[in-house]
Formats: sequence, C-alpha cells, structure tokens
Amino acid sequence: MAPLEVQGYTLKTRRDTVLAVVGVLVLCGLSARVAGQADHGRIREDVWNDSLPSALSVARYTGRPVLIFFEEYWCGYCEQLEQLLVHRDVKEATRRFILVKLNWDLNRPLAREYKIDLHHQLVMLDWSGKPIGRVKEFKSERAVALKVIEAAAANDLNAAAKLTELGYYDKAAERYRIVSKISRDKSTIQRAEKGLEDLRGRAKRQLDLIRQLIRAGRLDEAADACAEFIDDFPPEMGREEVEKLLAKLKSGRVILPPDVKPPAGKPKPKSAEEAKRLVEQAMVYEWDKRFYDAVTSYEKTVRDYPETPSAEEAKLRLQLLLKEPGMRELIARQKMEKYCTRWLEMGELYEKNGRDDMAIKYYNTIVAVYPESTHAAEARRRLVEIERRHMKRKSG
Repeated sequence: MAPLEVQGYTLKTRRDTVLAVVGVLVLCGLSARVAGQADHGRIREDVWNDSLPSALSVARYTGRPVLIFFEEYWCGYCEQLEQLLVHRDVKEATRRFILVKLNWDLNRPLAREYKIDLHHQLVMLDWSGKPIGRVKEFKSERAVALKVIEAAAANDLNAAAKLTELGYYDKAAERYRIVSKISRDKSTIQRAEKGLEDLRGRAKRQLDLIRQLIRAGRLDEAADACAEFIDDFPPEMGREEVEKLLAKLKSGRVILPPDVKPPAGKPKPKSAEEAKRLVEQAMVYEWDKRFYDAVTSYEKTVRDYPETPSAEEAKLRLQLLLKEPGMRELIARQKMEKYCTRWLEMGELYEKNGRDDMAIKYYNTIVAVYPESTHAAEARRRLVEIERRHMKRKSG
C-alpha cells in the first residue's frame, strides 16, 4: 500500500509529526487526578478496550481523545474496518487515541446519543467527551486517516482553549501551532491562528503591565509579574526580554524598560544629601498627616544611611511618632489603606489583562489580611463578579 499524503507530509514516513498531533496532552485541572489514576490501569495503548467510562476518565486526566468503534461479531464490514484501523499507515493517525470497541446491538442508546445509526461506524471524542468526528463509511484508507487527523486537530483546539482559560499559555500555543500545521480545514486553521494572535495580545499586555510597575517603582511586584510571564508564555512572545528584566530586578540594579529614558544631566545624589532629602520629605508627610509614609521614609534613612547626621534625626522622629498608641493605630490604618489600594489596583490591572487567576490572588489577599475593611468589601464584590463571568462563559 502506498504511503498516504496528507497536508504536505507522508503519514508513513512522518511518524513523529502525527504522534505529536495526537500525543499525550497533560492538562492541569481538567479532572481529578485520583479519578484518572484509578482507572488508568484498565486502559492500554494500541489495544481495543471495552470500558468507555474508564476511557473517558483517562481522557479527562491526560487530555487524549477517544475513538469508539461500534461493531457486531458477525459483521464482515466490521472486520474490514478493524483491519483498516490497524494498518500501518492509518494506525499512525490513531496511535495515541484511546481505543474503545463496543457491541452496537448492546449499546444502541449510546450509539444513538453519538448519532451512530449502524454497526461498523466510528465516533471520536475529545478529552472532555465531546464528539469531534465520525466515520460512517470507509471508501479508502486516506479518507479515514484524514477524518482521524481532523478529529485530533479538533481535540487540540478544544484543549488549547481550556489551557488558555487556565493560564497555561505556553502549552496552549504549542497546541495551536500543531493544529495549524496538520489540519486541512480552513476554519480550523483560522481558529488556531486567532488563538495564537490572542495569546500574543495577552503577552503584550502583560509586558506593558511589567513596565508600568517598574516605572512606578513597584519592583517586587514587577518581579512577581516577570516570573508569571516566564512560566506562562512561550519564548517567541517576549520571554527573553522579560528574563533579562527579572535578572536585573533580582540583582538589585536600577532598571528601566527599553522605552523609558533616564533623565538627562541629573547627577546622582550623595549619601548625606539623599538622607537629608528623605528626612525633609518625611517631615512633609507628617505635615500632610501621611504618617505611614513618614515612618517609611525615616526607616529608610536609618537603614540605608546609618552613618549620616540625618539618620540620628530620623531615629528621634520615629520615637516620637511611635510613642503614642493612638498614633500607632492611625499608622496601621494608613498602612492598610495603602496596601489595600495597591492590591486592588493590581487586581484590576490583571483583570484588564485577562489574568483573572492573578486578580483573584490579590483580592483574596485583601480579604484575608484586612477582612473588616471597606477594601475587603470591594474585593469580595470583584471576586463575585469574576465568578459570575466564569459561570456565564461556561454556560455560553
């Protein structure tokens, strides 16, 4: 039998490409690991299995598609189709599917559910159990192989959408690239390309967020955002630039994004001058009743410039500020206000960037640390809004 030519490659000779298409896809969060592992031992590769519930459990755990063959023991067409499916060329397309063989007569309700009206027919399901393809006639090996490949592409499309929803953008991009490479259906290719474009947009917005944090001097949060970016996005979407930014942040060097120019001609202040400036600024904060900011500036003076005259003055001012319990309570409230405002801003920025998972993290921090504050009420409101948005997306 001649090798099958599909989308510019030979099924018989490009084995690795096909295996990549229908290979194992590990999706975090698609189902409970315990449920998947419990039935895994009952499912074998390249072998017909007779338990659909076990196959679906493994599919949800691994992200692999399922192929169901409805047959009758006396059916000559069924025997021909089975021989076709295990042929060396078509088998390359079905190799990593979970294979299930069911008696058509004994499983007619299930067959009707999958719109199978006769034995010697196939239905293919994605990892979630959704039908993604059928074979109701088998005129040629090539036709069957093409249907199986398109079903594998559909499985990867659905998996990529779920990975994107969960924030695994690197794995989602890999799935989209495979779909674009092997599918012959224009609409399928367009969906994959649109998915990749959406991921590029998310990466750009995340990089813009990192730059905003750096400009604002919020370097710890910028480092966290960099680490999230590196974990989530593929290399070609800006990971190299972010890795360099993170390395500079960790080294403690002053850093500016490429599009931010340092002020020209401004001399670097000497230690004594900078310490004096910090104390003067702290006094202004006191005058404005921004006592937490004043305490922060005094503490920075003592910590960073301990040998300067300004450090002694900062210590004295700290003692006076922190002497009264009422003042300490006021400073604690101002600290709460500052941090809650910052966390709310971060949550909103991540929401705008499509990163609800990180937004939830910041909102939950407010609720956990300052549960009685007005900010906690706003954080709870935002959490409810995110939950409603997710429910609407699932129902739609």
